[in-house]
Amino acid sequence: MVYSGEKLDEFTFSMIIKASPSVCGSSRVMLPRLLGRMTHAQMMQLDVEPDEVLYTALVDLYVKSENVQYATTVFEMILEKNVVCSTDT
Repeated sequence: MVYSGEKLDEFTFSMIIKASPSVCGSSRVMLPRLLGRMTHAQMMQLDVEPDEVLYTALVDLYVKSENVQYATTVFEMILEKNVVCSTDT
């Protein structure tokens, strides 16, 4: 998408992040964790403004990859916490 000139938005990133743990069928495989972290880094480089869905996807990604500290940091960044972001993982 990037090479074709399309602008990535929070919806695109949330779908990529949600899909990354299932790429290899297991959250314990290195590739999904790396893909998720690379996606998060790309999102920050492009100054994508995350919404609750994207924050929740990031928290889910980091919890599934057993990186609780990153998950906690992202969770604390959610401005409007609701039932979905508190129980999704």
